[in-house]
Amino acid sequence: MNENQTAQTDSIVAIIQLGRQQRAVAHAAEESRLKLEASQRNQQHQALLDVLRSAVTAQLPEALHPYVDWDVLCLDEWKQEYAIDIDIPECARIVITFSREQGAWIWNHYYAILVPDHVEYHYEDGYDIHYDRQVETDLPLALAIAADAYPRLQQLQAERNALEAGRVDRVHEDEMRLEKEADDEESHIASLLHILQADPVLRAFFHAVIAYRNAQTSWDAQLAGQYESMNALERRYENDLTDTRRDAYNANEELLASRARVTELEDQVTRLQATRWD
Repeated sequence: MNENQTAQTDSIVAIIQLGRQQRAVAHAAEESRLKLEASQRNQQHQALLDVLRSAVTAQLPEALHPYVDWDVLCLDEWKQEYAIDIDIPECARIVITFSREQGAWIWNHYYAILVPDHVEYHYEDGYDIHYDRQVETDLPLALAIAADAYPRLQQLQAERNALEAGRVDRVHEDEMRLEKEADDEESHIASLLHILQADPVLRAFFHAVIAYRNAQTSWDAQLAGQYESMNALERRYENDLTDTRRDAYNANEELLASRARVTELEDQVTRLQATRWD
């Protein structure tokens, strides 16, 4: 490589290095911009949540504040309604709903008590407790209903846990059974192969049986194909016969019509001759 080529190579390397630096600077600027936007969005969302929290604490009785499930609130600026859980020890769950009306969060002053009713089974989720919603506007009455429903909730939770444990055990038993059947099948095949390897006559007979079954399958397929071909040929002959009968009928009708026209012409000629002689 001469000096001119070396200089050109150094120039290209310098340009590449400059491009890499420019790309690094651009990536750093873009990353800073995205972080700033994310921080601004989080601040906006947090401000919205603070407004909602203030509305909840301002409108809800102070005795319920320690039991509000704040985790249900999410950073969603477009959400127009929140169902907030109130979990009081030894009480069924109470749900309150806050709706956004003209930019303000408003509570309808309803307490929805989830009164446990029975255990039901869902194909995807397994066993779960079904609740009846009982709505009240009076706090003492709502708390009394929630407290009275708690023993039933404990009973149904134990029932659900027992049923779910039984379902899990049955699933495990089914898996173990299928695994055992697969192992037995593999053991049976291994034993059969061992016997075949030790007995040349039985091995030859076994191969003959397999060949016969394969041939029988092939014959059955051929017979089925031939049967279908015969049915198709029979349908075609029936259609051809129907067409031939229809054509013959039409030809006979045309012949009868032609004979009628000839007879009519003969009658006309006879009448003309008779008139001429008269």
